[in-house]
Amino acid sequence: MNIEISSIRLARPKPLQDASRARAAHRGVDVVWKAATVGPGLVISALPVLLAGRMLADWAGALACMVGVVVVLILMLGGGEPCAVRLVFRARRLTCAQQDDLRDVITGLCKIGLGPPIIDLYISRRTAALTATARGRRSVIVTDALVTATTSGRIPNDEVVAAIAHACLVARSGMSRQDPVIALCGLPCLMLRNIGRPVGGIVGFSWRVRPVVVGVAIWQGITTGPGAGSPMGGDGTAAALAALLVMSYATPYLTRRWAVHVTRTADALLADFGLGPSMATFLYKFPRTRSSIERIRFLEAPSG
Repeated sequence: MNIEISSIRLARPKPLQDASRARAAHRGVDVVWKAATVGPGLVISALPVLLAGRMLADWAGALACMVGVVVVLILMLGGGEPCAVRLVFRARRLTCAQQDDLRDVITGLCKIGLGPPIIDLYISRRTAALTATARGRRSVIVTDALVTATTSGRIPNDEVVAAIAHACLVARSGMSRQDPVIALCGLPCLMLRNIGRPVGGIVGFSWRVRPVVVGVAIWQGITTGPGAGSPMGGDGTAAALAALLVMSYATPYLTRRWAVHVTRTADALLADFGLGPSMATFLYKFPRTRSSIERIRFLEAPSG
């Protein structure tokens, strides 16, 4: 790397220290909240894995299960995060040339304690959006489009620092701590979604009319009882179907609310660093929505 960061103070800044103590009090709530948003997808992902395991020999299935458990535990404890970011999110480290192009941006991040080596920066070409995303405990993925816009001068360095710092604050606050293991365990669900794209219209229609389908199934379960070989009674089957229906509506809602919660938390931390106006100016480059207007108003408000 061509940037000398040894002379840049990397001490943990006071706003982040205060935020870490505040976040610790709400960490249990955040864990439950995020578990509710990703839990159903992980359950769906587990089903094809279990079916594949049944098709293997006993020793092969046991070995695969042990390897999977070990990998998941390592990722949950923070090990192997760089490998997971590269493989699961298809990102790579910044090249020396890209680090040199982003010299001023990285220096600005280091000055507020959010740059290397505290945060590892990666680049991804999977999207053309101008974004920086937290993935894990200390990993932030910036898009190639954002790097290109920075080096070409289309976006000022202070706005890029604010955008990347926002993602860094999400990572440092712990709200993306388990993203690599969640993404890894969710790969089967993603594969099923891609396989179902050719019949997406039929699947989409079936999903929209699920209250009718589930309602008929509940009525049959109550009136006619369970089918032959069913481990649950008619009332139990109806209750399980009703719970699945409620979950199908609750999970998307909780996911949207979690995303808003993460964004607002990072916005508040960013304002404490004095980067709110720069982030607001960066958001002006995107189409206006109700949420973005609220964010801009908050970020432009005088701190304190």
